[in-house]
Amino acid sequence: TDCTPNISGSANYTLDLATAIIKPTYTKDAYAPASYAWTVGGAGVTAADYSYVGGTSASSAFPKIKFTAFKTYELTVKVNGNCGVNNEKTVKLTLNENPEMTNLGVDLAQTVCSGTPTAAVNLTSSMVGTTFDWLITPSIGTTTSSPLTGSGTTIPPATFSNISTTNGTVKFTIVPKNNGCSGASKELIVTVYPKL
Repeated sequence: TDCTPNISGSANYTLDLATAIIKPTYTKDAYAPASYAWTVGGAGVTAADYSYVGGTSASSAFPKIKFTAFKTYELTVKVNGNCGVNNEKTVKLTLNENPEMTNLGVDLAQTVCSGTPTAAVNLTSSMVGTTFDWLITPSIGTTTSSPLTGSGTTIPPATFSNISTTNGTVKFTIVPKNNGCSGASKELIVTVYPKL
């Protein structure tokens, strides 16, 4: 299973079978294959979902294959020997989409007074079923009794105390997760005014 971003609606993922974890191992010397034949299949997979790139083809020993859809692919290589003996192996590659956090900047900035709770933040994503992990990092002089980590789809209200004489900041680093894949993080910044 690999994770890849959604770029303009496409997976846009290239697998180089010369360097991939699922790189095939062939016999050598007198038993080395005389020819190779790759096929790509799987439930719902069509020829439009992939292509051979980088000067490789279905008859290459280690082709490069570009995938454009988030699906589970079955990659089969069939080898033929000089004595007419053939063999084949199949491996599966699942491409999952990296979720994207879709909250806008206006959702990711708050200003509160010391001792006043923040507003809850409902987190949104490009993908159904996305959950979020977050880590809270207060600036020096700003403290909280709230947990410094959390997960879910809503960041609950939290109360921060600023014992300094200048504005404090609290950074929430938020990471979206879906189907075993993590997306790019975003930050919620809370400005905390000091006590008078």
